[in-house]
Amino acid sequence: MSDFKVIFPAFYNVDDVLNDNLDVNIIFPDGGVFFIAVFTISNLEMLMKNSGGIYFWSSDMVVVRDLNKETIKEAISQIIRDGYYESAFCKIGTIETVYSKVKSYEDIESEV
Repeated sequence: MSDFKVIFPAFYNVDDVLNDNLDVNIIFPDGGVFFIAVFTISNLEMLMKNSGGIYFWSSDMVVVRDLNKETIKEAISQIIRDGYYESAFCKIGTIETVYSKVKSYEDIESEV
């Protein structure tokens, strides 16, 4: 399962690739659509500081060294290769249920 496509549901809008976070949808050829939230270490530190520093949590969180598109793609690939995607990613539906105007995997253009 090394083939996948990536969509940024809230668009790829990053001011600082070392200090930000993004929502990411991962689409597989079988039609499954999964979600992760990617964070950088600096962003986690900032979020903790701004919230009082006691803790921070996010469901479906993956921490990456930076938010360059290639880094995100490499991280997703590694998680899949390591066999952790079913634990690290949250299945949110299928292409048909998540993207009402898209009918097949081939119709989706990856954003990475």
